[in-house]
Amino acid sequence: MRAQTKIPPPSRQRPPFRTNGERGESYKKPPKRTPVSTSDLTFTNRIRDKHTPIMSTGAGKTVCVTGASGYIASWLVKLLLSRGYIVRASVRDPNDPRKTEHLRALDGASERLQLFKANLLEEGSFDSVVQGCDGVFHTASPFYHDVQDPQRVVLTSSIAAVAYNGKPRTPEVVLDETWFSNPDFCRETKLWYVVSKTLAEDAAWKLAKEKGMDMVTINPAMVIGPLLQPTLNTSAAAVLSIMKGRAKDNGIHALERFLSHQEMNINKMTSVYLEWNSVFDLASHI
Repeated sequence: MRAQTKIPPPSRQRPPFRTNGERGESYKKPPKRTPVSTSDLTFTNRIRDKHTPIMSTGAGKTVCVTGASGYIASWLVKLLLSRGYIVRASVRDPNDPRKTEHLRALDGASERLQLFKANLLEEGSFDSVVQGCDGVFHTASPFYHDVQDPQRVVLTSSIAAVAYNGKPRTPEVVLDETWFSNPDFCRETKLWYVVSKTLAEDAAWKLAKEKGMDMVTINPAMVIGPLLQPTLNTSAAAVLSIMKGRAKDNGIHALERFLSHQEMNINKMTSVYLEWNSVFDLASHI
C-alpha cells in the first residue's frame, strides 16, 4: 500500500474577529435584504443596491446550465431566459416530466430553452452540450444518500504520480511507496498531466485517511497487451509507432518532455528506457 503523501494541504485562515469598537468610523451597516416574491423575481424588478451594476442583456448569447432540474439551477434557468439568453439545460432524463415540466413552463422556454440528456457519471456526455456556448453554469453534482460505503478502494493511478520529482533515476535507484512526484517541480517544468495525477492521488489518500477506508493504488507506466476497445490508447500507439519506425511521430514523441527532465536524450534511443506493464497484471487486482 502506498504511504500517504507529504504534500501539505492549503491552509485556510479565518479573518480576525473585530468588535463594533474596532470597525472604525468608516464602517457602514450593510443594506437590508428585502424579500422578493417569486412573481417579481427578475433582474429588472429586484431591489438593487445603487452600486451594483446592471447585467448586460444576453440576447444572442448561448449558455449551458448543468443539472438544470435542480433547485438553484431551475432559478438560474429562469433568470437567464428572462435576460434573453439561449439556454442549453442538461438533465439526466429529458423525458421525465417531474424533472423538466417546470422548465418547459418558464417564460421564453418555448423559444430559447434546449434540453439535453447528460450524466456526470458518463464521460463525454457533456461535450455536445457545452460546444459553442458563451458560458457554462456547472451546478450538477451527484447526490446519493442511500448507498453502501465501499469497504476497499483500488485506485488506478499512474507512474506520473510517482516518478517526477527532480531526483535522479539511475539503474540502482529503486522506486517504492515512499516516492511521490513533486507538484512544484512539475509546474516549473510544465508537466501538467503529472500534476493532475499527483494531486488526484494525494486527494484520494487524504479522503481514505479521513474516512478510514482501506485503499490501494496501482501506478502503471506504459501498458501493453491485447485491445478490447476499437481505438488505440497512448501506450499501444507508442508501440505501433516503434514498429512502423516512426517513434518520434506519435507516442514516443509525446514522452519527450517527460524524459528530458530525467536527464535522458530522446534522440539516442539506446539511452532511453520506459517502464512497461502487462494489462493482464494490472487487471488481476480484482
